[in-house]
Amino acid sequence: MVRPKIEKYLEQDRTVTGLVSRLYSSMNASPPPASQWPVITEATQAVVVEQLHKTISIYSNDGIVGQLEERWKLLHGQPKWHALLHNSGTNALHGLFASARLKRGDEVGHLSFI
Repeated sequence: MVRPKIEKYLEQDRTVTGLVSRLYSSMNASPPPASQWPVITEATQAVVVEQLHKTISIYSNDGIVGQLEERWKLLHGQPKWHALLHNSGTNALHGLFASARLKRGDEVGHLSFI
């Protein structure tokens, strides 16, 4: 019985979209373009190209990865902390679980974001 619920939301979305379109039409205007994220400026491109000619230092604590980890510790005023950059939230959670030495059957409480 999930389908009627989805249809309800889709209909609401179509209604809102229609109202927004009529509003812009009544003002002889066009809606703004869809948001583009991230905003890529020439300065951003220059920094990325410069970094491509250097190491990203995934396997050691130097280069840009090490700099970010060190700056993160200093940002929090904790130079003796450990900081480890991860490529995803899931990877970070795996690292957290491993460092907490969780074992099969241990319970972990978390917030639900749904």
